[in-house]
Amino acid sequence: MLALLLLLVPASSLPAPASGDEGAVPVINAFSHFCSPTSDADGLYQPNSTFAANLASMSAVLPKNASASGFSAGAFGRAPDTAYGLALCRWDYTGDDCGACLSRAFKDAVNLCGRSKDVTIYHDQCHIRFYDQDYLAGAVNSPESVASNMNNVSRGNVAAFDGLVTRLANAVADRASNVSGRYATGQAGFPPDKINVYGLAQCTPDLTTAQCQACLAAIIKQMPKFLSGRVGGRILGVRCAVRYEKDIFFTTTGDMVTLTPLLDPSKGSSNTHTLWIVAIAVPITVLLCGFLACFMWMRRRRRRGRVNIPTMSMEMEQVLKLWKIEESDSEFSLYDFDQIADATRNFSNDYKLGQGGFGAVYRGELPGGLEVAIKRLSTCSVQGLMEFKTEIQLIAKLQHTNLVRLLGCCLQAEEKMLIYEYMHNKSLDCFIFGTRTTRESLTCMHLLLPYLIRLPVSLPFFLYR
Repeated sequence: MLALLLLLVPASSLPAPASGDEGAVPVINAFSHFCSPTSDADGLYQPNSTFAANLASMSAVLPKNASASGFSAGAFGRAPDTAYGLALCRWDYTGDDCGACLSRAFKDAVNLCGRSKDVTIYHDQCHIRFYDQDYLAGAVNSPESVASNMNNVSRGNVAAFDGLVTRLANAVADRASNVSGRYATGQAGFPPDKINVYGLAQCTPDLTTAQCQACLAAIIKQMPKFLSGRVGGRILGVRCAVRYEKDIFFTTTGDMVTLTPLLDPSKGSSNTHTLWIVAIAVPITVLLCGFLACFMWMRRRRRRGRVNIPTMSMEMEQVLKLWKIEESDSEFSLYDFDQIADATRNFSNDYKLGQGGFGAVYRGELPGGLEVAIKRLSTCSVQGLMEFKTEIQLIAKLQHTNLVRLLGCCLQAEEKMLIYEYMHNKSLDCFIFGTRTTRESLTCMHLLLPYLIRLPVSLPFFLYR
């Protein structure tokens, strides 16, 4: 009965010598193991039994013999306590490395299977099997161990990839069956996924060509069932094994089977690297350009909304300096254009109070919180600077408690502005031409005023009213 164990393990957990690195010693790990049921008393041996002694002799002899050729098999002891054993290392894993791997496998047999008489231990680079029944006379491959790489090829390329893997496996199997060492390797490129595939096939050297071919054919037949779409996988058996990966996992030789031209890994890596750079750089560049465009748009909009500061001549600057010195001790102030622009939010229409014959009037708020009314005189006036200064000084001197107070002015090239105290109750015209209530109040006062002037006795009447 063929025993199968499906193990899904990443390829990175199965180290092997690098290409051309014959001195590398990979980590030896117990890949999988099979033991006879411990509940079966007949399948167990006693610690001090003859079978135990024969098994101890086997564990010493087989690793030593296999170190020289990579393979060793034999029967130890006499029936009914004979122990039949087999030890095989991968063809490119020889010498002391092979012996160490097999010795470790025999120790794992005790640790993992106890006193079982039927044990198979698979390592990545070697395997052993011992049994109390003679299985060496035939070519039975059980128990087998199946493992696959966790990564898949692209979904649309599964059928093509499976076909390539099958052709590669058949090619290396045919080569392995016809060489004395019963071992062969091969390679093939798979352009759709931009990967290469490397394959290996091996039989125990004591099998005939026909037996090796039949054993490997049986394994290859199972591959679509267990390894379809996987970029790497293996089926290991006692007598033969097939494995493939997208990376080289064996020591390369000059007689490898090349099924299809290989892809240049450096170009693939370079292309991948370039794609990553483009994938990262393009979005960042687009974002930066977007931010820059937004910044420039906001800056232009701000500039369009901002009133440009008029430039002044040297003569005007000198006059203003002297004027500021003259007015330094008075309550009359000379304001900068920036102060007025900020106070009126760049002369916003929301702050505009009205429009007169000599210019527009705006409400503004100075930094100290003082509310002012700003009259921006029309620039079409031909009045000179000195005449404007003289007129302003005259108006300032004529200020009265019943007149709106002139707080200052602003001069900047052609710009001339008067800054008045802001009247929350508006001007007299609102009362004369405003609502009906204000008009009736003024009309009543207009009727009473002549009587108040002509009749002294009207005062009590006025007070009574």
